Amino acid sequence: MIDKTKRKIAVDIVLLLPPEVVKKCIFINSQLDNSDYVSFVDGYNPHITLGMGCIDIKDLETLKNKIQSALVSIHQLKLTILDFKREEFFSFRVARNKEIMELHLSVMKVLEDISTYGNATPEMFNESEKVKNNSHLLDWVNNFSIKYSKDEYDPHISIGKGERASVDFPIPIEFIAQKIGIFHLGAHGTCKEKLAEFTLN
Repeated sequence: MIDKTKRKIAVDIVLLLPPEVVKKCIFINSQLDNSDYVSFVDGYNPHITLGMGCIDIKDLETLKNKIQSALVSIHQLKLTILDFKREEFFSFRVARNKEIMELHLSVMKVLEDISTYGNATPEMFNESEKVKNNSHLLDWVNNFSIKYSKDEYDPHISIGKGERASVDFPIPIEFIAQKIGIFHLGAHGTCKEKLAEFTLN
């Protein structure tokens, strides 16, 4: 639950994944050493981030309403997982098509009107104790609008950290995404505490 005494919280607006894709994410995540990440069996939601920012607690209902309004003309998305990659994290790379870019830009327009950037602190996060030493996550949120959105937007599904993981299913993978979630952003940029959910037409 959100601590109502906090003035600001970090939020992640995301595309939630259909069960068949979630199952694949859980399979790979379960092979990894999750001591420096999270386990998806503990209530964390694999997802595709659409936008991040920091908002005043008092503006949460306004954010929900504005996102709901922005989604009126957005239909469910047909997406493709292109490949499985390992950089700092294991992740699925998702094709950046016209539909996901339209959705991303709609979300960012709402966020840039209501949120702030450059002032994220660990206290604004869900599981804030786990964020204290994660300067990379703070930098990511602080600079999301400038460095990671619009032309720089890179849709992907983070799965975990570790030395190795195997994939025993064919890629590419096509799937339909039809649910949007607003989450109180958690450790490692993960999504556990859901604040709202919407279904695309």
